[in-house]
Amino acid sequence: MKREDFVAQGRAIRTCADLLHESNSIAKNPPASLVSDLKTACLQSKNKQLFDQAGQLLEKWWMFLLSEMFLTESLKLDPNSPNTSMSLADAYHLNRDYIKEKPLLEKYLDLNPSDPQAL
Repeated sequence: MKREDFVAQGRAIRTCADLLHESNSIAKNPPASLVSDLKTACLQSKNKQLFDQAGQLLEKWWMFLLSEMFLTESLKLDPNSPNTSMSLADAYHLNRDYIKEKPLLEKYLDLNPSDPQAL
């Protein structure tokens, strides 16, 4: 990785983390500029944990398409992540997309057979 790419990714990680922290207290209807900045910085971070956090925050704001995008990107980085699978299933459930939700719950149960949360 080139130095300038490394610095740009580090800057994106810091910006994304700061925006997530500052945005956590917003219950609904975030400013469009904040959502845009969050999307840009978090995607540029290429960081699984930040993808998860962004997806969960966007789900809280009922922005399911963006939430799905971030959580799907996270699953690409770690396809066997039980937390990401459950977060994405939650987003599908809240958006009443039960067709997409069911396989994720089944996957979650395969990863965590003793955890009743998926039931």
